[in-house]
Amino acid sequence: MCTFLAEFDITCLQAYVRGTAIPDLNETRSTDIVLVSDYVQYLQKTNPNTFGSFIKLVQGHMLANALTCPNLENMTETYKGMTFYLDTPLLVHRLGLEGEPKQTAIEELIDLLAKLGARVAVFSHSLAELQSVVRGAANYLDSSVGRGAIVYEARKNNTTRSDLFLVAESIEDQLTTSKIEIISTPDYILDYQIDESIFEEFMDDDDLFYYNPRAKEHDINSVRSIYVLRKDRHILSLEKSIAILVTSNTAFARAAWRYGKQHEPSQEVSSVISDFSLANMAWLKAPMGASSLPTNRVLAFCYAAMEPSNALINKYMAEIERLKQSGQFSEREHQLLRSSPYIVQELMHSTLGDDEAITSESLGQVLESVTNEIKKEESERLAQEQQSHKVTQTELTTQQYKYHEQLEYNRNLLDSIYWKCVKQSKRFAQSIYTTFAVLLSVTICIGVILEISDTFTTTWPLTVIPALLGAVSFISYLTGGSLRNIRNWIQNRNLAWRVKREAKNLGIDIEQNSLSFYKEGLNDNPA
Repeated sequence: MCTFLAEFDITCLQAYVRGTAIPDLNETRSTDIVLVSDYVQYLQKTNPNTFGSFIKLVQGHMLANALTCPNLENMTETYKGMTFYLDTPLLVHRLGLEGEPKQTAIEELIDLLAKLGARVAVFSHSLAELQSVVRGAANYLDSSVGRGAIVYEARKNNTTRSDLFLVAESIEDQLTTSKIEIISTPDYILDYQIDESIFEEFMDDDDLFYYNPRAKEHDINSVRSIYVLRKDRHILSLEKSIAILVTSNTAFARAAWRYGKQHEPSQEVSSVISDFSLANMAWLKAPMGASSLPTNRVLAFCYAAMEPSNALINKYMAEIERLKQSGQFSEREHQLLRSSPYIVQELMHSTLGDDEAITSESLGQVLESVTNEIKKEESERLAQEQQSHKVTQTELTTQQYKYHEQLEYNRNLLDSIYWKCVKQSKRFAQSIYTTFAVLLSVTICIGVILEISDTFTTTWPLTVIPALLGAVSFISYLTGGSLRNIRNWIQNRNLAWRVKREAKNLGIDIEQNSLSFYKEGLNDNPA
């Protein structure tokens, strides 16, 4: 635990003082950090109360840092006028290419720095390096020799090469959206230059390993750029240091601190600071305004601690190749050990990051764990699919029930509408039929009376009556029916109009809800 907490010191801030609240340990092992990181992640998933207690322990250590670091005397001063330049690995974190915990941690730090008045930026040469790193990861994503946190994370999340290339093309827009300014790298000015060859020796003394030699050149360029921006000013505190490079590599920060201590006495604040040291100091200025920062920092650190080193991966690949050649692993098992996304996690569990722990026995355990994990995933996937199928079936049954229930309601409503409209249309047709018959009878009677009495000289009834009788006879001939058939035709037409009007007023779709006999009742067929 002490070894783990010692990683949360504020280191290398002032060039002459390095304080810690953790006592010096006689023996520290990297495996201890991996073990505690694994334990913390386990607590976070399974035991919230104990995890909360652990976070309080880390917060206490962060508060204790304020007692041992002279640069933390004035916690009320903001970072107004300061510019913090992020190195490439932190930019990778911000893009989310190495997992959500790292992304969350750097997002919260950027947000807190902005609230404290600081600018967050990136040098143009770091931007170019970032684009190159993402493209390189994309090119090696499907290769058996592909390594690194970006590649492992992409494989775990099924991220494709095309996805990474799209990220590389949109980096500038993403940084701008994240409130990270892109600033041109300062020109080389002789009066403010550092001795880059000497600084490189300090980096070598701290056993800094660079998978890509160009990354080392970019780091040196970033440090010398900070000195150019400071222009020989006498820097006494972080808040007045004008510019500082923020890195996730504590060994790099340590090398910059040692160089400043011996060769730049006017720069009492190192040119490089670790992201946790900066987060710790910013949090101390406003602990109530960033209450989740310690938790996110711990989780990001644990997530990073569970990533295998290059030495571990190299030995692992060589060993599984040897065991395949000797016949201890089949072709399928060898392929599984090379490409399964569970390998990194199981390898760190079994070795705690120690490459010396890689043996045929430990790799056998890794293979067994990975196989069991795959079977477990397949079983869970099958269970999820079955559960999803049950849910879908239940939803379908429910929807069908609701549909049929609504359909039955609509049909019952249509029944009521239909028979009401039948009565109304019958009355309408009968009224027309009766009116026509009465008019015809009256006209005939008047004509007969006038003819007998010879009262009027006009003969219009004698003209109208035959015309009406002729018209009725002609219509009956065309329709092939009698006056009663005409009445039925009028009734059906009126019935169709009334049913459609009532259904429209009630918002019912006749075509969807009506039965066949409804439709038949709405066409020209009287049946």
